[in-house]
Amino acid sequence: MKKWHSNFILLTKKIALLLFIYAICRLLFYAFNYSLFSDLSLLSLIGICLISIKFDLSVIVLSNALYFILFLLPVPFREKKGYKAILKWLFIMINSIAILANCVDLAYFKFTLKRTTADVFHFFGGEIGDDLFHLLPTFLMEYWYIFFIWIALTFLLAFFYQRTEHNTQQANWDRTYFFSQSMVFTFMIPLLILVYRGGVQLKPIS
Repeated sequence: MKKWHSNFILLTKKIALLLFIYAICRLLFYAFNYSLFSDLSLLSLIGICLISIKFDLSVIVLSNALYFILFLLPVPFREKKGYKAILKWLFIMINSIAILANCVDLAYFKFTLKRTTADVFHFFGGEIGDDLFHLLPTFLMEYWYIFFIWIALTFLLAFFYQRTEHNTQQANWDRTYFFSQSMVFTFMIPLLILVYRGGVQLKPIS
């Protein structure tokens, strides 16, 4: 029988998977832009990677908010194979876009000296937008390997996601289990909001 905390542990594994993928992206970013960070010591690099976990968690919660809610809903049909398939592809689709943004920065950062943020969408309008669409084919030809890195990381994400789902037990939705899952949902949503904010301070992290 599925234990009351199994879903909580399963969600924790998925968040850990995303942190692992983000860590790979960060190390790739460092490798691709090493000349700009050549004076960074190994100890400083480790410190940056550890501090970055807080910001990665915030991004993970924000981008996966819908997935987390659907995953934690205390309803019996979340055990259905079709529902799990929808959750799987929602997870992969959302996070493959986030991985793509990280991959673009591998080559893009050296030109802007800043990481890609939401303001990148301003480039899709007006005269700058026209320039972007003219330059995009050149960018894709010159940095074709970025596409394959993105595919590889997305495949890795999908592979390990399936591994987290391996051997998951079917729950018996009696009154006790329904109550426990309702409590897990009630506890986890405020916790995820707190993680997104980066803590209990008045101003959320940006």
